Amino acid sequence: MVASATIRNPLARPYTPHGAAREMFYSRDEEILLDGPAGTGKSRAILEKFHLCCMKYPGIRALILRKTRESMTESVLVTFEERVLPEGSPLMAGASRANRGSYDYHNGSALVVAGLTSSGKDLRAKVMSTEYDMIAVFEATEITEDDLEKLATRLRNAKMPYQQLICDCNPDAPGHWINLRANSPKMRRLLSRHEDNPVLWDREKQDWTQFGKGYIAKLDRLSGARKQRLRHGKWVSAEGAVYQDSWDAARNVVDSAPPEMKGYFAAVDWGYRDPGVMLVFGVDGDKRMYCVAQVFRTAQLIGWWVDQAKRLNEKYNLQVIACDPSEPGHIAEFNNAGLHAIEANNDILLGIRRVEERLRPSGDDRARLFFVRGNLIERDESLVESKHPWCAEQEFDSYSYTKTQDGKANKEEPADFNNHGMDALRYAVNYAEDAWYGDENLEIVDLPENMV
Repeated sequence: MVASATIRNPLARPYTPHGAAREMFYSRDEEILLDGPAGTGKSRAILEKFHLCCMKYPGIRALILRKTRESMTESVLVTFEERVLPEGSPLMAGASRANRGSYDYHNGSALVVAGLTSSGKDLRAKVMSTEYDMIAVFEATEITEDDLEKLATRLRNAKMPYQQLICDCNPDAPGHWINLRANSPKMRRLLSRHEDNPVLWDREKQDWTQFGKGYIAKLDRLSGARKQRLRHGKWVSAEGAVYQDSWDAARNVVDSAPPEMKGYFAAVDWGYRDPGVMLVFGVDGDKRMYCVAQVFRTAQLIGWWVDQAKRLNEKYNLQVIACDPSEPGHIAEFNNAGLHAIEANNDILLGIRRVEERLRPSGDDRARLFFVRGNLIERDESLVESKHPWCAEQEFDSYSYTKTQDGKANKEEPADFNNHGMDALRYAVNYAEDAWYGDENLEIVDLPENMV
């Protein structure tokens, strides 16, 4: 086993795999899923194996990817450069992380960096045009089973004694395709646990490290399905989830919106300690809604939100901003800044019903409500650190009804928790249903391709 040299990140140390990571290191199975709760070291273990194989087998091509190329830069590549590679490694010479296409080894091996999409562009053809010996898909719940099976056809470079595809992910809903695949003979499942990660668990003392105690305490403060998934590694659905029968990320999250739109509008849910949310929607000629941009941030005053709205208005020419009616002073601030802001229709149950109808396939088997992948303008790192949803799409699985005294879901009252993006979504859909369709004189807006 090759250990890492001195590494700049203080959490990094010479690497020895344990538990599921060790099994993955020595496995030659064609398909592997390394799944488990957050923070078990899944990604680093895979990167350590790929780095080792690139050094051991001359001339191999190994591919590491996520759904989007942009998501690789500040996640997978940070781990690779700061925890796997030794300080001063010549592999880091050349392009920056954001622009890097590969890490090229002295023996002719290449660790290729890719995504299936990038800034609204579909890169599948480019990824599928090359042959590889190894492929790693990080956050594999983001891709489709069709994507995975097409990737598997590219494992034919034959410069290693075996060809292998490895995926990692945190658990999701039990019916997710990758969970079902890992329950079948097609894919070997390896269950990663927090005790596998030496940053969290001291094997000699058989106790949590100081860092581990704080990290586990953070996960223990989660609730519902997020706690079961991220703390305990269970594939569970949120009990009483409001949109459990209508939301399907594979259907309702798309890589891009149509270039021509009937127009754009926004919806806002105010927040400070809890996230404030602003969603921008485009409506196409078939009256389908696409969330093309969103702001999801804590600890920002109204002046900051005015600035965000003005920038989005300049880009999308927003025809209206439907706002949470609880803060009339904030709405006045928007209007004083030259924005067209109105009080949103806050009928909760009507809004939920309308959102459900749009999320489900209509008569032509297509949904009428979509989120464009990568629509988040800037990630709130405090939400990421605390393991809370940091974009509207992440709230769907945890937005749940309250419970009656007998423990059943009270479908008249959603819980006031993990609902900030969901509230903004309701405002948007209520506005579209109440006002948008009555105005047939809206101008068709044709924006440059890189803006949608």
